Amino acid sequence: RQMGRVRFVSAKAWEDPQTIAVDAAAALPAEVAHWQALVDGAQPLEIPAHSHRQVILDLEAYVCAYPQVQLSGGRGSRIVIGWAEALHLDAAGREKGQRDGVEGRTLIALCQDVILADGGAQRPYEPLWWRSGRYIALLIATGEEPLTLERVGLLETRYPLAMESRFASSDARLDAITPIALRGLQMCAHETYMDCPYYEQLMYVGDTRLEALTTYAISPDDRLPRKAITLYGLSRLPNGLIQARYPSRDIQVIPPFALWWVGMVYDYALWRGDRAFVAELLPGVRAVLDGFLPHINAETLLQAQAGWNFTDWTNEWRLGVPPDGFSGCSGPLNWHLIYTLGLAAQLEAWVGEELSAQRWQQWRSKLAATAKAAFWHEERGLFADNLAHTEFSEHTQCLALLSGLLHGEQRERTAQGLLSDPALTRTTIYFTHYLFETYRVLEQPAALFERMGLWFDLAAQGFKTTPEQPEPARSDCHGWGAHPLYHFFATLLGIRPTTFGFEQIEIAPMPGHLTHLSGEMVHPRGRISADLHFDGAHVRGTVALPDGVQGTFRYAGQRVDLEAGAQSIEL
Repeated sequence: RQMGRVRFVSAKAWEDPQTIAVDAAAALPAEVAHWQALVDGAQPLEIPAHSHRQVILDLEAYVCAYPQVQLSGGRGSRIVIGWAEALHLDAAGREKGQRDGVEGRTLIALCQDVILADGGAQRPYEPLWWRSGRYIALLIATGEEPLTLERVGLLETRYPLAMESRFASSDARLDAITPIALRGLQMCAHETYMDCPYYEQLMYVGDTRLEALTTYAISPDDRLPRKAITLYGLSRLPNGLIQARYPSRDIQVIPPFALWWVGMVYDYALWRGDRAFVAELLPGVRAVLDGFLPHINAETLLQAQAGWNFTDWTNEWRLGVPPDGFSGCSGPLNWHLIYTLGLAAQLEAWVGEELSAQRWQQWRSKLAATAKAAFWHEERGLFADNLAHTEFSEHTQCLALLSGLLHGEQRERTAQGLLSDPALTRTTIYFTHYLFETYRVLEQPAALFERMGLWFDLAAQGFKTTPEQPEPARSDCHGWGAHPLYHFFATLLGIRPTTFGFEQIEIAPMPGHLTHLSGEMVHPRGRISADLHFDGAHVRGTVALPDGVQGTFRYAGQRVDLEAGAQSIEL
């Protein structure tokens, strides 16, 4: 792969190769064409002795790659290759603004390779590990001899994850999200998934659940999800929990992430099946849940246990930990455990472990009863984040609603509060997946589209991948932000498994303002396709299921049974 487009060339000397200020007054526009020819592979370039060059290259995409450079001569020259996801507005390095900007900004390269030329001919260079980002700073300082750059380029690397499903709609804004979200997921898929390619390069469970779900929706290749689930199981700690990130030479414990791993096992069983694989994982699922039970206090409430009880990067929460999440009884943490116990009970029943299923159901019911009594705030009609009932969040309402244990007026008031209370702590990019899941359960497409606004704005802001969190974002590439791709298929088009192994399906589109939705989603037995036109409460179109698959189509209170093969829909 070529190194993109030359955006800036200067002969200005550099002192700190990590921080390069792009000074337009020092630009050498006459040299740009020569540097571009080098980048394009058209011709070598010679840099005179006793000189400096600063070159900013724009890959015009987010790339993970091994930089490759071939040099001749230039004994004593120093070449620095620095990478950045975007340029910062100033040297303080907090805000980046519109990601296409270069002039007047500062490139802060946290990742660098330094080459010291020995004066030999045709010397190749390639690092032992790949680098990542959108922008490259090529910095050169020559000594007594001129230096010839024979060739510069990139050897791109990533897992070969491709978009093998298809989605289209009557809203072009959705179509514009697809390449950004897909690229974000691809850049976080290598030997394993990872949270981000520029910073930690570690596979965190909370991130991975969303990455795996998105993979199920777009690709039949489930090797990365299986590997992730297996590796996490191998990271087991003496207390039964798994590590928050793995493989890792340092142990980190995020108790909620251990629960999300149970969710990953459930997702795999639902979307892909393989009962034998899931049965092998169930002792680990039980170990995780048994690791939480000792922290249930005399009031039958979960007490926050040791570790980082990260839930979401909200500004209102310190270190992403919800109220009372450091040592007390936290609403989100209690409802998270209740939600997970329900998933575990379903898994146990699927593999025939009825006694274990009953055990988790009993704990689920017992904890839900006390959580309802302890966290419910009658006046606001919401579940509080803490026992003092002073803080409330979307997170708690989502987990309570997703638990499936709210009924009647309490469920209606919780749903209404989630949709209308402006004082709730809001989910950010990561936990918005669970907000979207809740909107699906509540059949609230308008709310979903409103909160999709962050993704609608990414292209205009110059993003090539999905960021970690709202501005000011640290990481411009986080795989967890790709989850709208999953929701295109599973929520808007509404294609979901209703039984483990995807043997029975439901198509329950949630178009909102859309007049047309179409798509083709991968399935273990082939492909599911739908082409639907909407006019208020009416829908017409076609649906096709793979051989051996049956299901139900639901829309606006009506339903029709689906069989294998193509069939018309008109309701």
